[in-house]
Amino acid sequence: TLDAVRAKVERGDELAAALAEHPKLFTSLYVGVVRAGEKSGALDHAFERLADHLERESELRSKLVSMSIYPVLLALVGAAAVSVLVLFVLPRFAELLLSSGATLPATAAAIVDMTTWLQTNWRFLVVIPPAFLLAFAWLRTAEAGRRFSAKALIYIPVVGNWRRQTLAAAFARMVGELLTGGAPLLMALQDTHDCMTDPVAKAETERIRVRVREGSALHAAISERRVFPAVLPQLVALGEDAGRLAQFLIKSAELLERKTERTLERLVAIAEPAMIVGFGGIVALVALALLQAIYGVNAASF
Repeated sequence: TLDAVRAKVERGDELAAALAEHPKLFTSLYVGVVRAGEKSGALDHAFERLADHLERESELRSKLVSMSIYPVLLALVGAAAVSVLVLFVLPRFAELLLSSGATLPATAAAIVDMTTWLQTNWRFLVVIPPAFLLAFAWLRTAEAGRRFSAKALIYIPVVGNWRRQTLAAAFARMVGELLTGGAPLLMALQDTHDCMTDPVAKAETERIRVRVREGSALHAAISERRVFPAVLPQLVALGEDAGRLAQFLIKSAELLERKTERTLERLVAIAEPAMIVGFGGIVALVALALLQAIYGVNAASF
């Protein structure tokens, strides 16, 4: 890849354009920062800032992987335990309880009906994993799927807040780097729009560019919709008033990136107790229903 990039640069192509032909290795943010450095004549400083950003991302990714090992194992073991309980253990109890002829409590009757249905329709459970994988592939590859998932992520509780912070950080960093490189605001917004890959962020950047071209201030255009967090237009307004828009945009990106890191760490930390409570609640519900049924059978026999 580097040989191909070098060959294009030797033929006179811009470095950013050569890197953009390899999107699997060089992200849109990577290409945007390099383009800003080329236009400003400070490519070395652009690479320094980009290296700092990538190092923070790598550290966060390693930390999240380490934190996710236990929750993932817990999810797999918990799902296996619940599957064995529902598909093998409960049917044996259901046969005993039904053969007694006693009237089962409502909770126990519902669980018995559920286990009976699962045993009869076990093929439905086999179809779920392939269907999930196909749906995930559609959301990641198809254009309609990418638009749907991008819009859905914005409105999911907790996750939506993290997603808005991520998009706002990418927007602020790219526009700030381009402005630092000497690009006019409208051109910086256009280049940012071209580099964005998320459909929601891409559409929002185009809307902001149109509003700025019509004469609106950048902070006012951003605050018209709630795609980006409220802190971004507030900091942009301060930057516009102080005549230091590029610096405030980069500071906004750094702030939002740190908030994104903290949000991700909290989400992973919350996943472990949430799964423990969830699986524990399922087992407790089943155990309680079975105990009620057993006591009911014993009482009926006397």
